[in-house]
Amino acid sequence: MSRTLDRLRRPSGAGGFAGPSSRQVRDLHAAAQGRVSTLLKSLGTSLDGLSSDEVRRRQRKFGFNEMVHERPPRWHVQILRAFKNPFIALLSVLGAVAFLTHELKTASIIEAMVLISVLLRFVQEYRSAHAAERLKARVRNTAIVTRSEVRRPGYGPRTWEAVWLLAQHGKREVPRRELVPGDIVHLSARDIVPADVRVVLSRDLFVNQAMLTGESMPVEKSEMLVQNVAANGQRPELDHTDPLEVNNLCFMGTNVISGTATAVVLATGGRTYYGAMARGLIGRRASTSFDRGIRDVSRLLIRFTLTMVPIVFLINVLTKGNWTSAFVFRM
Repeated sequence: MSRTLDRLRRPSGAGGFAGPSSRQVRDLHAAAQGRVSTLLKSLGTSLDGLSSDEVRRRQRKFGFNEMVHERPPRWHVQILRAFKNPFIALLSVLGAVAFLTHELKTASIIEAMVLISVLLRFVQEYRSAHAAERLKARVRNTAIVTRSEVRRPGYGPRTWEAVWLLAQHGKREVPRRELVPGDIVHLSARDIVPADVRVVLSRDLFVNQAMLTGESMPVEKSEMLVQNVAANGQRPELDHTDPLEVNNLCFMGTNVISGTATAVVLATGGRTYYGAMARGLIGRRASTSFDRGIRDVSRLLIRFTLTMVPIVFLINVLTKGNWTSAFVFRM
């Protein structure tokens, strides 16, 4: 398993991100080991899928299949963040010193540099945050599910909806956010797995789990539980196996490389494996290479300034003998 995943699983108190709970892992192992018929019964579903009424009831119980995500910070918060920079702080201090020593022209130039820098950073972050929100609003994610409709009085087989459902063998394309535990979903190549699922039927199914493990090689998934053999020739107990290595489980956010599968939804939204990892990322903005470069340059300039200031001060004291003018000159 990659070091990226190991880092994500460390407890939050150790400086890492919280991962799936032990109960969540046990539930995944139980779902992987049980017979399909037993699992379907425990989830209150069947291969015919759930009815629309049952889906709505479960949505009220479990909520929608959505991830918890941060909204873009308000504009005044972004402005304050733009000031959070060592170089900006240094310039602000120098500008204040110049103002106190009545070097108004110098102070004006420095403060203008500060304002321009903060404004550019604010505009960049504001536009990128709102561009990402607009992009998410335009993306419409759907999933193919099986729906077992309950006939009501007046809902005869001659209605167009019933005819269409029969023609499609009960399959429907629905927004992913409407999925609930117990839904029967159908996966094919280039699909993104919409929730944590147990495979019940597959054909040449290969899934890329790089989003969770960092491993670029696709892994084979099937309805048959296959345990890998350890180096000592023994098969480890499934309870001690990483859920991501269980071959009949697929997880939200992974994508299908090839093959097809029918699977039953085990968990949705924040209750998924990915959701548990994502909760630890809330409020943690990953620094970009640009941010790191700015910090490195700022630290270099600050170290250079802290080194040169006392040297310039001593030189002026020794050459002019005036402590006050030497202090003003070094600033």
